[in-house]
Amino acid sequence: MRHTLFGLQPPNRVIVTKPHEQLFRTAVKNQLKEIGSSPLAGAWEMLFKDPDDGRYWERTYPQGEMHGGGSPELRCLSPQDAAAKYDLS
Repeated sequence: MRHTLFGLQPPNRVIVTKPHEQLFRTAVKNQLKEIGSSPLAGAWEMLFKDPDDGRYWERTYPQGEMHGGGSPELRCLSPQDAAAKYDLS
């Protein structure tokens, strides 16, 4: 059984570099449940939930000025931060 996604514990984050983007996308698709997009940023900021441990993960593109948004970043959000930013009820 997997204990942590990418070996991360809050408040850690990972910025994915080009050689690892496909592995990153596959892991997110297979290990996380998509909750929704940011009301302000749309698909540039997406919220996911780990069904194994209930943690919320946010995928963003912090280098948005780069072509295609640059490399994605995945970081763990507290339930309170996820609820506030993504209007969870």
